[in-house]
Amino acid sequence: MNNRVITPASYIFSAIIYFGEENFTSNDLAIILVEKFSLQKDYLKAKSFTYNQIQNLVNKGLLNKVRKNNIYQYVYSTTPEFKCAMESVELIHPETGITLQKTVCDTIQISNDIKITLKSLIDKYMCELEKISGAKEIYEELTIIVPERGKEFRQLSIEQSRKFIRTNEKLNTLKNIVDKNFH
Repeated sequence: MNNRVITPASYIFSAIIYFGEENFTSNDLAIILVEKFSLQKDYLKAKSFTYNQIQNLVNKGLLNKVRKNNIYQYVYSTTPEFKCAMESVELIHPETGITLQKTVCDTIQISNDIKITLKSLIDKYMCELEKISGAKEIYEELTIIVPERGKEFRQLSIEQSRKFIRTNEKLNTLKNIVDKNFH
């Protein structure tokens, strides 16, 4: 890509033309922008960028928007005004050669982000497990200290045991995911 300043409209118009089909989704264009036009954003940011730019074009009457059946997504198509507006936009051409490298870098970044998220969830559930264990111990101790309310404290202890098992399963599942996918 040249060092010239490219407007958001240039990206969107170019992606629509590159896609070459009558109907498209914002996800279709986001993929093209990242993979073919080397938009300097990760895929999630590219989706957001694309959606916002498409909404601007819909509001200007350059694109039609129709709800796609059975999923939460819209299908867009160009209007005759789009072709007129295209004349005033500087189109860009798809990049070649760096697509694979950029895709690999983006994938590694996504993997690292997922790994960080999974590890923070593991930490969260470890802390939760410690709290549950502490509460269970307190209820068991209170069962002995206050025998007249023993039945109530045993029931609360059983509830904590159930929470412990569920939380421990969540923790084991997360650890298995990290071990299988990131080592």
